[in-house]
Amino acid sequence: MQVLRLSKNQLQELPETICRLTNLHTLSVRYNSLRYLPLDLHKLQRLSGHEEFRHVHMSFKADLKVGENQQLKYPEKSICDEGTAAIFDYLRHLENNPHKKQTIIHEIESLMGHRRRTSTHTRE
Repeated sequence: MQVLRLSKNQLQELPETICRLTNLHTLSVRYNSLRYLPLDLHKLQRLSGHEEFRHVHMSFKADLKVGENQQLKYPEKSICDEGTAAIFDYLRHLENNPHKKQTIIHEIESLMGHRRRTSTHTRE
């Protein structure tokens, strides 16, 4: 899968498994109720916007569209407004700061009212 459009679906969260879609170069999750983005989303390097793709007679840049998610807390709106590079920088910074990442994971769990499974949790 290369393009995934999930806009206008009233989504509150995206599954961490979305980070396994390594061929994904366009992800649109605009106009939802997302509260956070998966913390490993930065690993989808094709979303970074540095590549250009051709499809039929069109050429377009890779893109991550997260606008109009009024409840988005992680990353903050100001970061998301700066675009994909700023979002990826923020998520990479968390990857290199395990204490801060764990704090945000706990905050997300509280926000969602349940425990999330992440790569930092032990699988049963």
